[in-house]
Amino acid sequence: MNCASCPAPCCRNVLYLTPREFEQLRKKKPALKYTRIGDVTILTPCPFLVENRCAIYADRPLACVRYPLNVQYREKSVVIVLHFKCPPVPKLAGGDQMLAPVELERMGISQGEYRKMFVTNLILDAEIGRVWKNFTLKERNKMRIFEAKTKQPNPGADAVIAVMPLETYADLVQTVEDLLDADPGAPYESIAQKVQRKLLFEQ
Repeated sequence: MNCASCPAPCCRNVLYLTPREFEQLRKKKPALKYTRIGDVTILTPCPFLVENRCAIYADRPLACVRYPLNVQYREKSVVIVLHFKCPPVPKLAGGDQMLAPVELERMGISQGEYRKMFVTNLILDAEIGRVWKNFTLKERNKMRIFEAKTKQPNPGADAVIAVMPLETYADLVQTVEDLLDADPGAPYESIAQKVQRKLLFEQ
């Protein structure tokens, strides 16, 4: 996916950091300005955006690696989408409109890149999910208020790539949690490779 001429709208959104990412980025920028709720650190906008380019691209957070892919939770399923603000994503009128596989190719997203985005999203969900479980009621309410204040209007619709049963997705996230628990110091890239190998093996 070619981001060379992109005005970087994704970098101006709310960015959630895992506890590990926060410690790593604070070493790069000791005067880092952030919002802290429990063990979740929030940047808005990203202070590492310099002239529409990422100054820490090689070490960018999970939320950036997975972009523009995102997961929307429904009652019994999860919907895997591409965020409408990403310029190459086709602008849709609304509703759950499925994106044809050929559109991914036109956007420059290979199957390998798509798998990387999806696995990265699993890791992010696992990490943030573990933190969320430890939130106090006060912290949960504070997070809901923050999200309500920072939520941006959606002038179009996210492009749907796939729909997956909620139970299946939850099992995948649990697999990632188990890997993180088994080797807490393992780099995210190493965890991602293990998850990809497991998914390919199960196919």
